[in-house]
Amino acid sequence: MQGSNHIFVTGGSSNSTEVVDINSPRSPCPAFAEYPLPNVKGAVGTFIAGRPVVCGGRSSVEDYYDACYGYVVANDSWVKGESMGERRFQATAIMIDSRRWWITGGFSGTHVYNTTEIYQPGKGFTKGMYTPVKLKERNLLVVSFFPGPNLPEVTFQHCLVKINATHIFNVGGFPYSK
Repeated sequence: MQGSNHIFVTGGSSNSTEVVDINSPRSPCPAFAEYPLPNVKGAVGTFIAGRPVVCGGRSSVEDYYDACYGYVVANDSWVKGESMGERRFQATAIMIDSRRWWITGGFSGTHVYNTTEIYQPGKGFTKGMYTPVKLKERNLLVVSFFPGPNLPEVTFQHCLVKINATHIFNVGGFPYSK
């Protein structure tokens, strides 16, 4: 499975996931196994090394997640990887390049974040207050996060647009208010 010609769709009001081949949108790709967390909404996902990966989100009963899962084509299953440093619902993510995935902002149920995390294979993993934890490999899924630059403001439901190799535009979103 290659990420460059595919769109990965997940979340909504069910555990369903779907991959659409943009070169043949009328020929759906095979269905995936059901996502392991029930009724996840507001998660972020991408292809990393040709494999779909999903992180964060929340359940319909407002359990907020920091968990990440990678899909294994060989046995049609989701494998739990290491978690992000924060629980993030309606965060936004973008591929910086072919190996780095930038996850920004989000809402934890009580806090909106301006913090960010960058996934990069082989860089180690940091968690919570960014205390280093050793890399682990679980069925070929190695998830490595490290803190990225803070956003200027706390935000969720925002958009990131890659302008070129060195610039990413952050637009829209909501701060938390009651």
